[in-house]
Amino acid sequence: MKKLACWIKRHRKIAVAAALAFVVYAGIAVLLTWPLATAPNRYYFSPEVPGDGAGIIAESWYSDYARQTGMKGYTTKFYGYPFGVDRRGAPVYPLDNGLRNQLTRVIGAQAASSVIIMLSFPLAGLFMFLLVCYLTKSRAASFVAGFLYAFSPWHTARAFDQVSLTAIFTLPLFLLALIVFSRRKDVPGAIGLAVAWIVAFYSDFHFGLFCSLIALVWVIALYVRRWRVGAGLWVRNSDLKATPMRTLVLAVLVILVTVAAVAPYISDTYYKDPNVFSGTGRGGVQEAAGFSSNPWNYVVPPAHALAWRWFTDAFVSKRLGLRTTNEVTAYPGIITLALALTAMFFALRRRRSREGGIREAEPGNDLRLVIWFGVALVAVAFALSLPPQYVLGSVKIPTPSMLVNLLVPAFRYYARWAVEVTFGLCMLAGLGFYLLTRSLKWGRVAVWVACVAVVALFALDVTIIPPLRSTDAMSKQPDVIKRLAAYPEDQAVAIYPLVQGSEYAALHYRYLQQFHKHPMLNGVKPATESDLYRLAMKDIYAPYTPSMLKGLGIDKVVVLSEYFSNKDYGNYPYGVPFDPARMPEGYELVDKTADGYIYDVVAEPASVYPLYFKNFTPPSVLSDGTAWAAMLKPAAEVLLVNRGSRGSYSLTYTINNPGPPGRLTFSLDGEELTSVGLNSGNTRVTLPGLELTNGRHSLGLHWDGKPQVVDGTPFRAGPRISVYLLFSNVDVNPE
Repeated sequence: MKKLACWIKRHRKIAVAAALAFVVYAGIAVLLTWPLATAPNRYYFSPEVPGDGAGIIAESWYSDYARQTGMKGYTTKFYGYPFGVDRRGAPVYPLDNGLRNQLTRVIGAQAASSVIIMLSFPLAGLFMFLLVCYLTKSRAASFVAGFLYAFSPWHTARAFDQVSLTAIFTLPLFLLALIVFSRRKDVPGAIGLAVAWIVAFYSDFHFGLFCSLIALVWVIALYVRRWRVGAGLWVRNSDLKATPMRTLVLAVLVILVTVAAVAPYISDTYYKDPNVFSGTGRGGVQEAAGFSSNPWNYVVPPAHALAWRWFTDAFVSKRLGLRTTNEVTAYPGIITLALALTAMFFALRRRRSREGGIREAEPGNDLRLVIWFGVALVAVAFALSLPPQYVLGSVKIPTPSMLVNLLVPAFRYYARWAVEVTFGLCMLAGLGFYLLTRSLKWGRVAVWVACVAVVALFALDVTIIPPLRSTDAMSKQPDVIKRLAAYPEDQAVAIYPLVQGSEYAALHYRYLQQFHKHPMLNGVKPATESDLYRLAMKDIYAPYTPSMLKGLGIDKVVVLSEYFSNKDYGNYPYGVPFDPARMPEGYELVDKTADGYIYDVVAEPASVYPLYFKNFTPPSVLSDGTAWAAMLKPAAEVLLVNRGSRGSYSLTYTINNPGPPGRLTFSLDGEELTSVGLNSGNTRVTLPGLELTNGRHSLGLHWDGKPQVVDGTPFRAGPRISVYLLFSNVDVNPE
């Protein structure tokens, strides 16, 4: 007890300072996210159209709703109706999804997300404060480092939309535990290190990997220092005798305990949904390249930046590619970078005098080792955040991140390595501030004045505009969704427009589901057969769409007018409004609001579903308001799925030939049917007498013309693509 009392007395000032820092960081977080703190179930924190953020809230709400209604298992038909969605591919981490789900039971899904977002700021600042304080014993330097880290653009940008990635407190916590273990080499230190690593994995798979990189770079830094002092890099028998075997055993046990504790959760990360077509799952070099950082991400201030938005908003928006603004935000801030370079300057100085440099015995640890570790971590993380390969002409040049692509294919968003760059720079900035103020022999008042000035300049440089960017989700709830809630909840619904390829609308439809509670077609998993059905019914005006909807058990169609012409939801072309006059027979208008329509689906249910399958782009609504699918190769395949009994059917397409005349040959299940000549422009083509048994049939198409280069933007397939033919307005009739 006496030892404990002495320890508490010795660390009381640090504990009080850390608590005060936490309070300050929390207060600033409340202001930044205002008014989340006063109405957490009414607002969400988002600078743009909510994507992942809305989906995360929807997932937490669904977990609680499923518990209340007795839904069990990984598969649900509540969304993705009537096919069902396998949810196992989205792992539930105890300190991420798991914590949110538990909070949802008490305060609601939206409030749970809001609380975690607000807490992420003071937690990140607190653990960076403790790390730098352990290294320097300087409370001012620790406060600076904590502030730079907690309110870094990377963190604020992720808080807008990716709640699971706000757990950046895990990185300074892990490094602190690693340094303590390196010094103590005892059981308590090993337990602390294992707990810190498990906390990282339990927060998110990414942070577990980030901490693994920290451990690797730290071990390398220790051996480089060993080499610098003349001990050599190779471990000799005398070294093993000098190093207690207990330390080696403890290090191995830390790894084994961590792996055993996190294996049940990260296994879901590698789960392959059997319903996803082979070779079409997410991942691979091409996708990783699309979600990687570019060097400009680190030097251009973020979109919506208070001081820089006059040019950054336009600059960033033109260079997003597949990413959103939060994925390209890696700017550390001028102040952060300057102070980090200051730390490097002092680490390079050889003087050990009081006037500057780093003395042999620094508080907590050797600062030179920590500084060069930080530099190495920044360099490695920067390299890993770049695309796995660069293509120069016909030459493909691999980068270091290619190794991650091979070893951890589930890690798809290489831009997220930038958090380690941010972490390393903020830690170095705190050390640089400490070394600079010590070198200048400033008194306590001067040091704290400098601390406030640094914080103010940093905030002016990096604050993402606006603070107060929370959106009133309740008032934004469409009136048509409120009307839908009045209809019986067992009536399945399809919400239009069906998305063009952007996830934003699909995630927001799931978010709105908590208000109307109807099972809905929306939310099917990409690259599955159910997704092919969704694509086939994308054109709400097509005459056969209501029959296909009815055949799937869809009772109602809800139209959200704003989404048709809003580019934020992935729709193309922009500015083309919904036209109720174009609705074909098979729909019956039952309700109308200022922002949408509700239709009953009254068509005769379809038996046959023509699904674009091979060598087609997903259908996309073009400027004529019609959904067209582009044929990308001279041979393509349509799946004809007969969900009814055997029968004879006629199949009709509108086919657009963008090039010179040619002939299109059709075959059914490998047997040639007929060929037709197509002039340039649109032609309505009917295939009669198709004998279809129950099940799947292959309709083959072969075009003898040459491809035409067209704008691929509407199809989300690049700026220019080669197209053979375009298909739309399918119709199937029994004969």
